Amino acid sequence: MASISKSRPDLAPPRFASGLASFTITVKANKASGKLTLLAEVVRSAGWEGWLDDRVLAEYVDDGHLRLHRASAPPADVAMGGDETDDDLQVMADLYQEAPVYRGESTRVVMKAELVSLFIAEPTEFKDKFLFLQARTNAIDVLTNRARHRRNRAARGGR
Repeated sequence: MASISKSRPDLAPPRFASGLASFTITVKANKASGKLTLLAEVVRSAGWEGWLDDRVLAEYVDDGHLRLHRASAPPADVAMGGDETDDDLQVMADLYQEAPVYRGESTRVVMKAELVSLFIAEPTEFKDKFLFLQARTNAIDVLTNRARHRRNRAARGGR
């Protein structure tokens, strides 16, 4: 993990907004879909000011950890060169899934059953009402509490 030099405050990492966001899972016919409310300060902090896309690209990072990208600005590794195998295409379809965005009083991302089941191993047993959102450069990380603690422990060398 990087350290911050007290003699060089300009080397400090950027401050990104974070917080708990409302998450609702609906189970129908043993399939769980989800609605995630995005926090305005996290959206701004990720550099998405004025963002009007009607969908996001959700990247599977790890169990309980998604990274949202603006559909109009996908990560570089999503671009394919045309020589991909069927396996490559299947893996990309699992790792990156589009999710619609709805705007009203708040901005919501709607997750299809396939995305929720990839993100949360046992969605029908998932009881959390909130997920942790953390802005990063041009993306927003979405983490369950368990995934957040696992990531933070790994960053500290397992402590």
